[in-house]
Amino acid sequence: VGYLPEYFKDEINSTGETPDLSHDFCKLNLAYASVAIQRATALYVLGYSLPVEDQWMWNRLVGHCNKQLPVYVACWRDTSQVVASLRMVGFARAEGLNDGSIL
Repeated sequence: VGYLPEYFKDEINSTGETPDLSHDFCKLNLAYASVAIQRATALYVLGYSLPVEDQWMWNRLVGHCNKQLPVYVACWRDTSQVVASLRMVGFARAEGLNDGSIL
């Protein structure tokens, strides 16, 4: 699942009255991402530090119906921090894939 970058937040949170294709694409992408996260058999967090400010993603993870899902993390400097945060919200099988650097 490709996740939209932070600078699209205004587009994502705009009302449905906006009659442009980019608005509709953002909403469609988020709906697809939400369903894909719930149906996944494993989650891979690659190159993304899951910042606390990203409430959209955290809300989906906190509300995930299967906390036994394995989650694998590899990001620039924050791998162990992301793993710890995921474990704190119930993903006991979260683990890092690297030593803190993406190869």
